[in-house]
Amino acid sequence: MQIAGIARPSDSEILLAPTRESGLAVAREREGNLVAVETVNDPKIHLKARRLLAQGAVSITHVEELAPGRYQSP
Repeated sequence: MQIAGIARPSDSEILLAPTRESGLAVAREREGNLVAVETVNDPKIHLKARRLLAQGAVSITHVEELAPGRYQSP
């Protein structure tokens, strides 16, 4: 498991649907901003998340950039 960013227990979770070639990824959101991404066996998403979060405040709308076609709205 790899974690980019810092999440709180109260943050919302957004599942990025796993594919046959990838592992599991969960984006964490607080007040409309992406605050963390937790991944299991998905180094590509982890590196993208680190780069995105390094930019500072990132709108949750950028989740689709992390994993095109994998976002599952609640």
